[in-house]
Amino acid sequence: MDFVIEVNPELGGCKKDSGGKDRSVLKGDLMTTRASWAQLQNSSLEKYGHEARVDHRSNKVRGIERTPEKHLGPIGIKKMTPQEKTEYSGKRQGLQQQSF
Repeated sequence: MDFVIEVNPELGGCKKDSGGKDRSVLKGDLMTTRASWAQLQNSSLEKYGHEARVDHRSNKVRGIERTPEKHLGPIGIKKMTPQEKTEYSGKRQGLQQQSF
């Protein structure tokens, strides 16, 4: 079976789901998607006996006052010395305990 998708690159390709929507509508759609994913994750965590839960809301909305962390990624971690990794890990564990 052949499956053909027609696009028009001169006009920006395929129509985007967000096309023509107001920013507040887009934000609402995003929050709905995040809430759905959190509910799905939490159902699976509960099903398999885990106590941890996921909250899709921002730290600000949840009342958590904390400076956002800088994402290092795998390359940033690889560049660290063993001592830096230990220090970084200790800081993260301390921050996670403050969140709960």
